[in-house]
Amino acid sequence: MKKLFALSIALLMATVSVAMYAQQNAQTPVLEPKLTVAEVQFALQLLNRVTLQGNEVEAFLEVQRTLQNALQQATDAKKGPQDEVGLKLPLPVAQNLLAFMQRAQLTGAEAPVYKQITDKIIASARVLNQQNQQQGGGQQGGK
Repeated sequence: MKKLFALSIALLMATVSVAMYAQQNAQTPVLEPKLTVAEVQFALQLLNRVTLQGNEVEAFLEVQRTLQNALQQATDAKKGPQDEVGLKLPLPVAQNLLAFMQRAQLTGAEAPVYKQITDKIIASARVLNQQNQQQGGGQQGGK
């Protein structure tokens, strides 16, 4: 539970920094994690076990559509379960994906795959954050 809380805090910190940069540049940041086909399938299966409230349906469907599209592209490209898929997750979709995944009930056997997926998404947020800091470092002095 403590790790889940720490994971949430780390993503929140990266999100705030990325969101501030996005406001400066008026565009939605896009995370680009690389998951295996099997991890995308697992995430979709996990999402199907989440209980939703009515006001979450639109966000849920957007997350689901994004993952289904990635899985379809991988299938069309004849990728196997261990082949990587480059996702393009707008920041709100990535946040919603992690939020929905956190609410899912897992078995102990599923925990390692869950952790791999969340670690990869958070790592991609950190990469984007570092890129934004490098690009924004010279721009902020003049503002």
